[in-house]
Amino acid sequence: MKVPLSALRPRFLYLGVWWGKVPLGLVLPLCALEGLLLGVLWMEKGRALRGQRPRISLPLGAVFALRALPPAVFVEVEAEGVKVKVGLW
Repeated sequence: MKVPLSALRPRFLYLGVWWGKVPLGLVLPLCALEGLLLGVLWMEKGRALRGQRPRISLPLGAVFALRALPPAVFVEVEAEGVKVKVGLW
């Protein structure tokens, strides 16, 4: 099975906040978010194996859903000189 090269590139979720001309930013590697979601999925599958009802149902395909998206801006808001931008790069 051949994997497209676009799926192998590093991806980041970012949050940018600008007060006037002063930028502040936060960058989260997408692999960290995917690892967190895989951990939650593993814990919930463990609950199901012990006979308890899982609290959430998370399909495996949902863990890697953001990796298939092209770079995009999800939210961009500007009010009273403060600009907030959240996106995928």
